[in-house]
Amino acid sequence: MDKNTLILYAKKLQLPIMVLVLGLLIAGVLINGLVPKVKDFVKVNSEISTQSKSIEENQKKLEELKDSIKKNAEKKDNPVKAFYKPIESGLDAETIMSEAFGDILKMIRDNSIKTRAVKYDYNPADDKFVKNASSKYNVCTLSLEMIADYKHFQAFLRDLYKHEHFLEISNIEIIPYEKDKTILLIKCGLKLYSQKTDADVAAAANASASQQQDQGAQDAPPDLEKKAK
Repeated sequence: MDKNTLILYAKKLQLPIMVLVLGLLIAGVLINGLVPKVKDFVKVNSEISTQSKSIEENQKKLEELKDSIKKNAEKKDNPVKAFYKPIESGLDAETIMSEAFGDILKMIRDNSIKTRAVKYDYNPADDKFVKNASSKYNVCTLSLEMIADYKHFQAFLRDLYKHEHFLEISNIEIIPYEKDKTILLIKCGLKLYSQKTDADVAAAANASASQQQDQGAQDAPPDLEKKAK
């Protein structure tokens, strides 16, 4: 094959070779650009999988926590606890209940729980103790809004159940925080009770008896005037 023929073949192959080289260059650029995106996709997909697993695990923990609360509330074989009883007599309900109230707030702090709001009401009219035995007991209802994780809220509940004095968990509402399912937004209702001192009970009984006597005297008909002889 002579030189002219080789040159002719070279010219004919020049365009395909250039196209091939250009195609390889474009493919290289595309691959180079796709590799980070593929890595990002794999990373995001892995994070989604991890988050989904975490949400499922936290949902399971939440259900277990609710079951634990329900089971403890339904137990009937728990020993009856004593009512808190103040040493001094003649104190008002707020003063008497302040110590029991303080115990609950200390439990919250000790378990690293944050409080969003605390509302309280003394001797609410709809409470059964207030209705039927207001002369013997004081009642304080607490409405707590708290922020905690599963671990610390469980510890707080254990402390409540182990508390030496009688109290009642009236309601608990638990909602996982939307941006972090490991955090709980909690609404908890508690009722604290104290037994009045014997002196206060006696004073209340005397006051009630005196009131009844005064009412009876007011309701009695006047004496008829004696007829003149």
